[in-house]
Amino acid sequence: MIRGQDEISKLTDRREAVQWLANRNAVWKFLGCEIVDAEPGRTRLRMTVRPEHGNSFNYFHGGLIFTLADLTFGFTCNAAGVRSVTAGSTMDFLAPVEIGDVLISEAKETYRQGRTGLYDTRLWREKDDVVVAIVQGRMRIVGRKDG
Repeated sequence: MIRGQDEISKLTDRREAVQWLANRNAVWKFLGCEIVDAEPGRTRLRMTVRPEHGNSFNYFHGGLIFTLADLTFGFTCNAAGVRSVTAGSTMDFLAPVEIGDVLISEAKETYRQGRTGLYDTRLWREKDDVVVAIVQGRMRIVGRKDG
C-alpha cells in the first residue's frame, strides 16, 4: 500500500482533495499558500511572498518559484485520487518577483494516459497580471485507483 493512497482515493471533490494534500505538506505551510480554485485537471493557488522567501538580492528565490509551481501541478495530478510524483519539468523565468508581491499559480492538465501526466503551469503577479514563470511539468503516476 502506498502511503496516503487509500485516503486520497476516497475524495471525489477536487478542492477537498487539494486541501487534504495541502494539510499534509510542510512546504505548503512554509510558503503560506491558499487554494483559489480546484477542479478536475486544473488548480489555482495564491501566495504572498514574505521576507523568508527572498534570495540574496531580496527577490523571491527562484527555487521557491519552482516549488510553488511544483505544488500546483503536483496537487492537480494527485487530486485525481492516485498518488503521483514529479518526474521532470522545464521552467522559464520571465520577470522578477519582489517581497510583498502576491503570486497566482495555475496548473492545467494537458495530457494524462497510463502512468504519465503533463501539466502547463503559469505564475503571475496579481497586481499587474505579468507572467513571471512558465513551467511544463511531467508527473509519474505511481499509485493505483484500486489501492
